[in-house]
Amino acid sequence: MLINHDHQVIFVHIPKNAGSSIRGELEASYRQDSIFSPGFIDVQGITYDKTHLTLAQLVCLFPDTYLMFKTYSSYAILRCPYQRFCSCISQYAKMSKGRMLVEYSKSDIRLLIAEVIGKLESNVIDHELVYFNTQCSYVFHNGEAIVKNLYRLSDIGRLFSDLNLEYSGTKKNTSVIFDSKILNLMARFSLFVKRKYNFNIPPQLVKNKIRTNITTPGNYSDIIEYAEEFIENYYREDIELWNSSYD
Repeated sequence: MLINHDHQVIFVHIPKNAGSSIRGELEASYRQDSIFSPGFIDVQGITYDKTHLTLAQLVCLFPDTYLMFKTYSSYAILRCPYQRFCSCISQYAKMSKGRMLVEYSKSDIRLLIAEVIGKLESNVIDHELVYFNTQCSYVFHNGEAIVKNLYRLSDIGRLFSDLNLEYSGTKKNTSVIFDSKILNLMARFSLFVKRKYNFNIPPQLVKNKIRTNITTPGNYSDIIEYAEEFIENYYREDIELWNSSYD
């Protein structure tokens, strides 16, 4: 979450919705409330990610801040729930397991998904699962729409236009899945060599060329196929929100 008191603007940072990129752009123009700078807080033995507090958590931990939504202009970015879940899986693999998704076989990815689904369905409290919070938990509280200005991921430029700011178009943390088994093996070997010898194979310029021409960013068809039923049930309200975001 980013709050600027001078302009009375609140940007709600929904995890895996290009929030880091947007925060970087906004921080260059807006002085933010340092309370919600990236980091963690521990309350009664529970660790919370300050950057990604849901509205329910905000009410409990920072009630005075929550009241600002009544007078400040509030903004958030929405993302297709299917694509977002896949991006969350990629993030979980990196943060929780210390491995990039390209290092996993298809069977390992399915085991990873099953682990995440098991935790989510059991309501396990784990700050590493913050990325899987529903988008609605950042937009609604007690059935009321608190965040008033919602944009799809493809409409980031319009968000900045409405804020009378320029947007550079830079996007961080783009996940890539290799479509070729050979490239997948190359990626795994390259990561191994880089970690062990701090040497890139092939050179970064060549890898970027491969990514541009032979890979598909965000192509998560295998993950969606395996987790589709769970996504449709667990993120049902997010899907409804996404489908209605242009109505």
